[in-house]
Amino acid sequence: MTSWIRRVGSWLAQARLLWLTMIVVVSFAGPILLFQPTEPQIRLGGLFLQLLGLSTVLSGISQTRKLFNLPSLLTVAVRWLMSFPKFRLERRVARMIGQAGEFDLAARMKARHQAGPDASLEDRVRVLEANLQLLDQQSDNLQHQLDEANRQANSALAAESQSRERALDNLREKLTLTETGGLDVSLMGLIWLMVGLVITTASIELSRLP
Repeated sequence: MTSWIRRVGSWLAQARLLWLTMIVVVSFAGPILLFQPTEPQIRLGGLFLQLLGLSTVLSGISQTRKLFNLPSLLTVAVRWLMSFPKFRLERRVARMIGQAGEFDLAARMKARHQAGPDASLEDRVRVLEANLQLLDQQSDNLQHQLDEANRQANSALAAESQSRERALDNLREKLTLTETGGLDVSLMGLIWLMVGLVITTASIELSRLP
């Protein structure tokens, strides 16, 4: 029984913004139906509800902009006011500084043993053996360079993949927070704004209810 009550409480908590929206609406609409206030009182109540809804909508928009690292609405408004065109343009002197580009040079040196024109057959064989050893060393060095380049490329590719995966996870988290945060708050404020508008517009008719 206790576990079921806890699960029900968790289920109800998921719609806490809905309950808050209904509580505020009932708090404003209930006295109109029960106590029959005057027309100015109804109009002021509707106006207050509109202001409350408008402030909530702005708060939801600010939360959504903050999630995506965007400047606040106040900052945007201040920047726009500060960008007002001046009557006189300031003189600006442009200076260009040239800089030679940097480049890398890579060179490879190949060593070979050569036999003289009068070398004997044994000397030529020894030169061939020495050249074969050099070719083996160069082949080993080239294979080592290829393996190192392949390792670095795989490491860079893995790091880039992890970075993009983290960016996607961060974006998914922001979208989830947007759906459950700022947009829901803005929707709640929009409902309050609509109800307040209806109450203000129909204040005379509501004051005449029996």
